[in-house]
Amino acid sequence: MELAKWAGARVIATVSSPAKSRIAQAAGADAVVDRREPDVAQRIRSHAPEGVDRIVEVAIAANIGLDLAVAAPHAVVASYASDGGADAVVPIRRCMVPNIGIRFVLVYTMPPDAVRAAITDVTEALRVGALTTLPLHRFPLDRTADAHDAVEKGVTGKVLIDVP
Repeated sequence: MELAKWAGARVIATVSSPAKSRIAQAAGADAVVDRREPDVAQRIRSHAPEGVDRIVEVAIAANIGLDLAVAAPHAVVASYASDGGADAVVPIRRCMVPNIGIRFVLVYTMPPDAVRAAITDVTEALRVGALTTLPLHRFPLDRTADAHDAVEKGVTGKVLIDVP
């Protein structure tokens, strides 16, 4: 979200708790919607009546219906995570007619040029102070497994591994 804001995007964040709502607001979200409350699609659409152009998804199997309900024509849903490995059922016509794209992103298999561009952009965002101070959980390199466990358990905030 912070990188999207830095790049000039209008950001609508969906969250699952008041604590996460405060974090999203502190990170610069233009609107925050609690996904556990009723009428999530309608509340998102109230902030983006024409639909959402880019959706960053962490649980596509669970959320594909919501994604398509709020997507603008020609939108792209980019999924970089899964909520346990469930397979998404993609309603082909609901994607095809408005020309909605679904893209999967795995940093480890991105083309080298894309990785270099990402490193350059994130480094610049850090240099200019574009990233906010969010809850931070640091782990030494020899506790990488603990860092991974924290992420899997849904820790709120950023998880960093300190590399000597």
